[in-house]
Amino acid sequence: MNEPLKLEVRFLLTTPAFLGNSRQEAELRPQSFKGLLRHWYRAVDARLTDKRGGKREDLLWGGTTKGMGQSSVLLRIVPPKKTILYRWRREEFGRFTSGSGKNTINGAWYLGYPFAMKGNRNRTALAPGTLFTLQGVVPRAPAMEKDQVRGVLASFWLLAMLGSCGSRSRRGFGSLQAVEWGLAGREVARWQDLFSRLPDPSRLNTPSDWQEGLRQGREVFADWFGRFPDRSDSSDSTKRKSACHPHLGKRFEIVLMDPATDWQTALARAGEAMQRFRQRRSPDYTRMKDFLASPRDGRKAPERASFGLPLTFRYSHYPKGPVELFPQRPHSAARLPDRFASLLGIKIIRLGQRFCPLVYRMDGAVPGTDLAIRARLKGRQYTLLNASDSASDSAMYKFFEQLQGRRP
Repeated sequence: MNEPLKLEVRFLLTTPAFLGNSRQEAELRPQSFKGLLRHWYRAVDARLTDKRGGKREDLLWGGTTKGMGQSSVLLRIVPPKKTILYRWRREEFGRFTSGSGKNTINGAWYLGYPFAMKGNRNRTALAPGTLFTLQGVVPRAPAMEKDQVRGVLASFWLLAMLGSCGSRSRRGFGSLQAVEWGLAGREVARWQDLFSRLPDPSRLNTPSDWQEGLRQGREVFADWFGRFPDRSDSSDSTKRKSACHPHLGKRFEIVLMDPATDWQTALARAGEAMQRFRQRRSPDYTRMKDFLASPRDGRKAPERASFGLPLTFRYSHYPKGPVELFPQRPHSAARLPDRFASLLGIKIIRLGQRFCPLVYRMDGAVPGTDLAIRARLKGRQYTLLNASDSASDSAMYKFFEQLQGRRP
């Protein structure tokens, strides 16, 4: 009997991937990628904003609600022939240090700070240069509806274009580069027309190729899944339907920074840009000190909350701390997690023999602007006022526009 249909992507890791088991040992597991594929599906299907959108997602990727079962796609990993492990060594990145004391700048240390913490010092990662294959096996491909086929293709394509894996994956680690992309097995002909509409991510070798490939892909997805409602629309009904989670709506953009000769330099450049920007925005710590001096509802949220939540502020000379910040539920029945992923992502892509920092900004609710914030201090919770009146005034948007050269 012929093999069932498979979507196969051969990946190259351009930066270390800190993913693995409970013993913090590097390991490739299908479960790690199932969550990533679900994330990218949510980012592209605009119809998930409808009331029954969750059913569409669960039918494709599996769910626990009544009538839902396992995913329509079974994931398999063909591991590398030889696994090379990597350990974070802070001294490896010392060459990127400038300044001293509180003014020390090192973009690689900044992005990888958790790996230098005591509990992570023996943690292993899959080394840059690791090659492995991710397969999406579709046993019941003939029975799948066209929308489901599109959902599978879109999820894998976006993982290849924008995805990373493991800890700190939104900050440049575990960057995935597609080096092969194809279909195999039965039902290839039925899927081929849809498959061929997407640019082959393994053949994008220049910055302009990458930008044009993303543009083409987004146009295809708008045709397949519709367009996300614009949060800037003044209509209350539109705002209620607009997606809270990160997605490829109107406000999605990318910046490709200057390439470097190695991944360490590329990572350090992206981190330095973010670190310098944040160091110049002093109101955050002042606001939190004022809050600690007099904790109460109605204090203004820190600007850097727009980069993602949770967020913790610690002060060694303030015994009342730390202050922990989380998304505020709009009402008691609302389902909103304590963690709200950053809309800003960094990925290191390889273009020929050069390594290029790709910085992308997803559309979606911006914490401290579109999404209210609550502070937790010593077991008590407080509601904070928004840090800015509009998304374009948030720190995260200002940082991204600075990268684009729009702001000084």
